[in-house]
Amino acid sequence: MRFILFFVMCSTAFGADITNIRTSRNSGKQRVVVDINSDNEPAFYKRDSKNSITLTIEARMDQAKEEQFKKLLANTNYINSVSFINLSDEGEVIAEIRLSGKASNNIFALSNPSRLVIDLDKIE
Repeated sequence: MRFILFFVMCSTAFGADITNIRTSRNSGKQRVVVDINSDNEPAFYKRDSKNSITLTIEARMDQAKEEQFKKLLANTNYINSVSFINLSDEGEVIAEIRLSGKASNNIFALSNPSRLVIDLDKIE
């Protein structure tokens, strides 16, 4: 029974794709939302360093959309640039977000529809 449950969880994670990235600003805060075509809460791993955030997201990303997403994110508050590594065999995307200055971050996942939310706020 455990094997079957594990298989279902893996097939759901590997079947997910990043479909869109959108941004918004409110009261000096920057929000980035990564839309994923699943009803489940997306799995992700976060690593912070001095001026960057590295996210590993369990979803695939169409390489044709990569440049579009980079341009969109480079025009947001607190983000200097973004690079993506698409690990399609593993069903993961690694996003390195380089910040333009000191910013706090709050990153969380939501389900139904599946999305990853990145909130950035300037540290004074």
